[in-house]
Amino acid sequence: MTRQATALRCTAWGLALLVVLGALVPAEGGEWGGLKTGVSTDRDAVALFGPPISEYPDYLLFRGDRVKSALNPDTIVVNLTTAKQIESLILFPGWGVTDEEVRKEFGAGSLVSYGEFLQKTGRTRVGGGTRADQKLHYLQPHDRCESYERLGILVVYDARDLASGNEIVKLILVY
Repeated sequence: MTRQATALRCTAWGLALLVVLGALVPAEGGEWGGLKTGVSTDRDAVALFGPPISEYPDYLLFRGDRVKSALNPDTIVVNLTTAKQIESLILFPGWGVTDEEVRKEFGAGSLVSYGEFLQKTGRTRVGGGTRADQKLHYLQPHDRCESYERLGILVVYDARDLASGNEIVKLILVY
């Protein structure tokens, strides 16, 4: 075998090894405050946030005052699968949390509309609330969002503050 053929063969094996190792590394995303979507359960949420203020078969509602975060969550919705695993988290921050605080926490994301997010991710069951057997999308397709796809986070903006020019956060979806 020539040196060139040996080098090509080693390169091919190296690339194959990288692909296999890459598949073994767990994907990032869907994690906030110590809870990870698809892994953490309703019990993990109760241990972290305390007793829920409302409890339903497919979601729990918590006060956000037990969480120390620059995102200042007022309430937190924990959406659950039928197996009681966390499907998504929806953080409703107290009034006045802006894109500045979000970017300090997560860095810069990519600006998209809610409709573009749903189309790109195929997450038609992710919404801002719940109904029996389906997710409620009270967000409009044209709502301004900032996507942190690698982190599994979507920030939905409500309005622009006229004094500062910053975007006011409506909700933060961790999926």
